[in-house]
Amino acid sequence: MPKVLPSIRNAELLRLLLLDGMRPAVIGLAFGLAGGVAAARLLNAMLFGVKPMDITVLVAVPLVVLGVAALACLLPAWRASMLDPIHALRLE
Repeated sequence: MPKVLPSIRNAELLRLLLLDGMRPAVIGLAFGLAGGVAAARLLNAMLFGVKPMDITVLVAVPLVVLGVAALACLLPAWRASMLDPIHALRLE
């Protein structure tokens, strides 16, 4: 069983890996929201019975996407933060 690093290093590594993993999701979400709003404005005349700027959808979808991205980043980041760097390098 590999040694566990001190908790300060673990927390720093976990934060770093989570931020690096979430960055593409946040950037993609920003571009997706901007594109969705632009497309809704362009297609406004073709939408029948649907509000083009439904605030519920514009809030719920980004929250779900960010939640899934955070969960996808959390397990690998947590596992990496538990490894001893020397042990991990020796396995390479």
